[in-house]
Amino acid sequence: IMRDKDTPKREIIKFNDIPHKYPQSIFNKKGHTIRTQKHFVKCSAVGIAVLSNETFTPNEIKILFGMLQFVKLDKVCSGALVYDGIPINKKRLMELLGDPNQNTFDACIERLEDKELVRRVQWHNSIIYYVNPFVFMNGEMTDPTTFALFYQSKWNVYGD
Repeated sequence: IMRDKDTPKREIIKFNDIPHKYPQSIFNKKGHTIRTQKHFVKCSAVGIAVLSNETFTPNEIKILFGMLQFVKLDKVCSGALVYDGIPINKKRLMELLGDPNQNTFDACIERLEDKELVRRVQWHNSIIYYVNPFVFMNGEMTDPTTFALFYQSKWNVYGD
């Protein structure tokens, strides 16, 4: 990594010198649960390793990571992208992602489908989007539809 000569080098902090500047009341014996009410998306450890060997364009990364914020949060995880309780169609997804160029968006979605990370599904009169739960998911379970969509993908290395 190139560093500007005027940028100071960050020193490595010693473990015993880590400042514990937080209210002790928020930390219990087992640790601190971070923002349980907030939305987190998990990436499997195997997924991280395999993703690191994939080649992505900057636009693919932008669109994929943008999509992840809409992975449905519920007691049962679904890979369907949802906003305000409604599955997201192409037009709405493009709006939510800042209106990328349509040709760029379409090409990125196709490449993400080729990589088996995303699937488009006809739902009523719309195309909606699913994210592969063997790579990214929210919660501990997936619904039968999402599971079936990605069961035979290269990412299902667990044989589930």
